[in-house]
Amino acid sequence: MDSFSRNRHSDIVLTSVRCRLRPLHCREPSIKCVKTHLPLSLVVFNGPEGLENTFKFDSVYDEDVSQQAVFNDVSYIVDAVIEGFNGTIITYGQTGSGKTHTLFGQIDHADLQGVVPRALSHLFRGLSTTLSGQPSKCSGPDFSIHMSVVEIYSEKIRDLLDPSRDNLSVKQDPTRGIYIDGASEVSVHDELDERQLVVFMQEGLRQRSVSATCMNSESSRSHCIVTVVVERACPDGSVKCGRLCMVDLAGSERQSKTGAAATTLAEGCQINKSLSCLANVIQALTDDKGRSHVPYRDSKLTRVLQDSLGGSARTVLIVCCSPSMSNAAETLSTLRFGSRAQGLSNKVVMNQRISTDVLSKQLEERTSRVQELEGKITAVTKELETAHAAMQATQIEVQMLLQSTKDLNSKLKAAENECKVLRDTFQVQVLVQELDVQKQLIEDMKLKHAMELVQQAADGHHNHQLSLLRQVHELQQELKSSKVLVAELQERLLTAQDTNISRFSEDIAIRDYSMLERELRMAQGRVKELEDDYSLTSTKKAHSSPHAESALSSSPNSVLPPSDEGDEDALTSNKAVVAESRTDHDGQALLDDSKTCRQNRRYSILYRMTVDLASVLAVILGVTVYCKNFEREVLKAYMSSDCENI
Repeated sequence: MDSFSRNRHSDIVLTSVRCRLRPLHCREPSIKCVKTHLPLSLVVFNGPEGLENTFKFDSVYDEDVSQQAVFNDVSYIVDAVIEGFNGTIITYGQTGSGKTHTLFGQIDHADLQGVVPRALSHLFRGLSTTLSGQPSKCSGPDFSIHMSVVEIYSEKIRDLLDPSRDNLSVKQDPTRGIYIDGASEVSVHDELDERQLVVFMQEGLRQRSVSATCMNSESSRSHCIVTVVVERACPDGSVKCGRLCMVDLAGSERQSKTGAAATTLAEGCQINKSLSCLANVIQALTDDKGRSHVPYRDSKLTRVLQDSLGGSARTVLIVCCSPSMSNAAETLSTLRFGSRAQGLSNKVVMNQRISTDVLSKQLEERTSRVQELEGKITAVTKELETAHAAMQATQIEVQMLLQSTKDLNSKLKAAENECKVLRDTFQVQVLVQELDVQKQLIEDMKLKHAMELVQQAADGHHNHQLSLLRQVHELQQELKSSKVLVAELQERLLTAQDTNISRFSEDIAIRDYSMLERELRMAQGRVKELEDDYSLTSTKKAHSSPHAESALSSSPNSVLPPSDEGDEDALTSNKAVVAESRTDHDGQALLDDSKTCRQNRRYSILYRMTVDLASVLAVILGVTVYCKNFEREVLKAYMSSDCENI
């Protein structure tokens, strides 16, 4: 007894839709209603009214594509069947669009064979490759292939391998799924039986219902379904069972184009009805509203294809179209059907059958494994109990440690506070010490700066005193020169007086007087300059030393008082000279009273000049005395400043 499982390796996949365009017939106009863009798998529909629609499919085949290329794109379905999955390949389109050619082709012509004969060959090659790489544990054959060929004609299922069975029913079984009850099967168990399957299939196709219409000389009047079941033994003793369903749908047609009548017209109505039911099922499965009911039972076709439409099979739909503009309406309908079918999703599962012996053996292994695991669980439970007891003891110890840690934390906190106080105190002491150091540094810097300023002031004062001494020396030199000049002037004056008295010449006296007057003016100017220089020197001295005396008055008639006996004698002598000079002038004036007014006037002028000269001499003498006193004061100030610096 076997057990069948279908719940392994489940996966959600979408229905793959391919579009194939047939070549134009010679009787059809050359204007096309569709264009293809193969790299992007696009089909662009251009209707007679300028209507343009673009459809994208998984693959697009133009008129030049080969049969082999079409099969290569769908061969993965056959590979999945070998691995225990269900697969379906469906061709859909209007009458004469190339559905039968795509699915069956010319079986006896290698290049023109369709999908079905190529799929059978691929099955045998795949099984041979798979089985050659694994050891066989089955006493029987490593694989078996069961094929059935039926058609749905006017809502009746007819067995093409046994035409006597013309009204078969569709049933559903938890193990087998959806199947046709009573359909005959051809079974093979060897790779050499491939040709036998092809022969049986050809015999069945010859029994298919066809008739001639205006659009196709051999128009299929039924839906043909070729079912191939593959059972493969696995190394673990199980059997993988995959089912490949290849469906050639009858073409949708219009009576106005096919010219159908009577029986052919009734067949066309049934075909269109079943295709309409198929469209309703796809609409229900792809509706965004999510209908709870899918009308699979509305027709035999949708009932048979229930596992392929939203079931557990991998499904490929090939929509076949006519590019002729005369079939634009049917082509647009086909493209829309294919576009809608792209939304179908199936939950594919692997079908695997396991024998009772294998299940018993697996059960024993699992039971032994369970007992082993139970023993381990018991041991682990004991270990857990021991660990639990140890954990409780550890928890008590941890609690004690936590309490101890808490106490230590309290002590640590108190110690930290004490350390903080000590640290603050220490920081204050350090700051005080640093402050003292900074104060000492500031005092040192101030002292150094003061010493530098004192030194700079002393140097400047010393330099200033030297400058003043140099100026005093220069003034003394000029004073000596002035004394010499005054002596010369006195001598010249005396000489002029003697000359004037002796000569009594008016012209000479006037000339001498003019010369003396000029020299006197020069002497007065020089004395004025000396007084100004002396005043400037006195001002500088007053700013540099507190012991400097005030400057002399700038008036030419002011005379400074003498400061010692020597200076007084000199001043007395000068005054006597002046008095004597005046007495001489007076005596001479008395002696010459008899002279003319002109001579008296001349003598008067000479007298005034003499008096003025005497005044100048007195001033010069006073300046000399003051310069000596000033020199002594400067020397005293210089000596006192030197002592202070020392």
